[in-house]
Amino acid sequence: MELSDGLGRSLRLLEFRTGTGLGFTVLIDRAFDICEVEYRGRSIGWHGPSGVRHPGLHDYASEGGFSWGRSFSGFLVTCGLDHIAGPETVKAYTYNCPNIPTNSHGLNGRLSTIRAKLTGYGERLKGDRCILWAEGQVRQAATFGKQLTLFGRNEVDLGDHDIRLSDRVQNTGVLPTPDMSFYHINISAPLLAEGTRYLAPIPDVICAAHTDRYEPQGVGYQHVPAPQDGFAERDW
Repeated sequence: MELSDGLGRSLRLLEFRTGTGLGFTVLIDRAFDICEVEYRGRSIGWHGPSGVRHPGLHDYASEGGFSWGRSFSGFLVTCGLDHIAGPETVKAYTYNCPNIPTNSHGLNGRLSTIRAKLTGYGERLKGDRCILWAEGQVRQAATFGKQLTLFGRNEVDLGDHDIRLSDRVQNTGVLPTPDMSFYHINISAPLLAEGTRYLAPIPDVICAAHTDRYEPQGVGYQHVPAPQDGFAERDW
């Protein structure tokens, strides 16, 4: 499909439906991220106020590196590949150019606003299974700098409920290059509601940001509270 109006005009999408009530869309032109997710007619993926925005409208360097929030929307937003978390300026040790002493990173990197190259999609029979699949490549590169390519694959079985992601990041340049990435999963009502619990085998919290907000807001990471006026984000 292709969006034809508003801020997302000309964005390409792939739509998956399994026949069990599960449906989701893949944003080809936004790093192969997953946009809409619904189950039995109910949407469970969150959307930010910006909505689905064309990457050509994104100004990476504006607002002190926080302009990522103007394109932040959808069930899955992939962050990286050279940076995650808050805006930061670091030594440009991965640039082979003396005129670039530092490199400024915006919030959660550049990846989610880069178009993918669609390399294939379709159905594959494996015994009694019918697998719906799509593959794409997202290239993040700069002259004299990092050249990283994400090879992504999304698939789901017809008649099933499990979305499977298989991503591989390759250094396609000649310089030693570290990479950073994480999957920003965003859920909404009715899955996210007062009393919802987060269950995972976490023995300890090794990092916590915005600690000055914890006690005033009276909320931990394991239980979802009722809506609060002025509630601000916190990270563990």
